Parts: sequence; C-alpha cells; structure tokens
Amino acid sequence: MSDATYLLWRYRVAVVAVIAALSLAMWPGLLTPIAQTYTRFCARYLAHVPFFHHLPPYAITTILVGLAAMMLTAAYLVGRQLIGQRQLERRAAAYRCSDGLEHLAIISDIGLDRHVVVTQDRSAYAFCAGLISPRIYLSTGLLAILTQPEIEAVLRHEARHLKRGDPLRLFVADLVRVLLSPFPAISTLIDRIRINVELAADRSALEAVPVDVLASALVKVARPQLSPAPSFGVAGLTPTAARIDALLGRPVVVPFARVELVVTGLVALAMIGLIVHLAQVPLPMAPACPACAPF
Repeated sequence: MSDATYLLWRYRVAVVAVIAALSLAMWPGLLTPIAQTYTRFCARYLAHVPFFHHLPPYAITTILVGLAAMMLTAAYLVGRQLIGQRQLERRAAAYRCSDGLEHLAIISDIGLDRHVVVTQDRSAYAFCAGLISPRIYLSTGLLAILTQPEIEAVLRHEARHLKRGDPLRLFVADLVRVLLSPFPAISTLIDRIRINVELAADRSALEAVPVDVLASALVKVARPQLSPAPSFGVAGLTPTAARIDALLGRPVVVPFARVELVVTGLVALAMIGLIVHLAQVPLPMAPACPACAPF
C-alpha cells in the first residue's frame, strides 16, 4: 500500500467515525436496547454503588460499544499475527538451509546461537519476528550479496531487536495504530516509535562495525523484496529515509502534518461532543428500581 493510499484510508476512517458520532447524536434511540440492558444491570447488581449506578446509560453504552469493537479488532489482529507466525515457522522449517551458518562464526560471538534461522530463498531479507520467543530470519539471497562485515552489521542490528523484544513492542504499537485509526496523528506518533527502535538497533550495530558497512548493507537491500514475515510485529533491516539521514549525521525529524492534527482534533471533538450530548439525553423508560435515577 502506497503512502498516499494509506493516508486516504486513514482519513476515510476518520470521516466514518465523525459520521457515526453525528448519527448517534441525532438518533440516540439506536442505542436504546443496549442502554436499557445496562440500566437494568445497574439496578440489579449495582444499586448500592452510586458511582456506577448513576452513569448516563446512553453515554456509557456508546463507550462500551466502542470498547467492544476495539477488543474484537484486537482479538482478530492477535489471532492473525499468531497464525502468521505459525506459517512463518513452518515455511522456515521447510526451506531451512543447514549450510547457511557454517561461515557465520560471529553468531556465537554475539550470543545468537539457536536464535538464527537461515532459509533457502533468493529474496534478500533479514528480520526478527516472534511475539513470545523471537528469532532472526536470514535468507541465502541476502547472505549471497553481503560481505562478512556487512553480515555482522545485519546480525548485530537484529540482535538488538531480539534482546529488547522489539517484535512484541512493535506489534503493540501497530495494534494501537489500527485501534486508533480515526486519529491520524497517532499514526505519525507510531512512526516515530518505529524509527526510534530501528535507530537504536543501528546504533547498537555501529558500536562494532563502521558506518559505511551498515550503510552498504542498507543499500543492498534497498530493492523491493518479497518477505515471508507476518504483517505486524516485525523488526527488520529496512532502509528508510530517516535511517539514512541518521547514518549521514543529519537530524531525524518526523513532523506531524497540519492536516493530521486538524483531523485528529475534529474527530476528538466529535466524540467528546457525542458523549456529552448523550449524557444529557433521558432514557425513555421508567426507573428500574426506587434507587435508580431517572436519567
């Protein structure tokens, strides 16, 4: 997906969120069945808990529906990630190259024994994946085009991801990006996090190899490659403008676009306004018990 297409998708999600908020503000009756259920639940189980018992049903229902949608989305993405990780492990086992590690004595020096998998693949890629027990995956296509110092740079870069548990951290960041997609500025914030993670791995590699060696490795994998990695939770050797700027000693800046800030502000105002409005709308039903407030 190109950057322009992705931005368009994010703004469309934001527009849908605003339309949904306005629709619920104009027709709160759409939430009446759930609000009535919530009120009866409070009357039955929370009659002596004033804080929960007197929360406005429509506003709480809106929040609960949103949280439920986010939980279902998160469950789907976690399941997809686990399935993708399982498929990656099977693919790696099927195409594992037993000869790929013989000349890589640096693996033991870095402490990556049993954590590196070399696959028989012409595509050039290197990445660290796995939420619980991450591993480093290298292709023979990558090893064929890199020199020994460049291979060491790649391994030291990925070793940083492995030891810090970056695949899990990046998966959580990407999950937040999806769940908060109506707020475009959040995506830029996640981009900053991802870049900082990659720059930290680069700095770790540069403690042992010259900057030109790491830069050369980046250049060699700059061509588009088909990687078998799962879509989320992957920390890999991917050339980006920010990383190249860092290697050249330039300041790395990921600015917030003005339109992102404006859209994020509008969506936040729409949702806050919706909650405030629904908190003032009376529920069309009699109090469920004498202790119930007639909202």
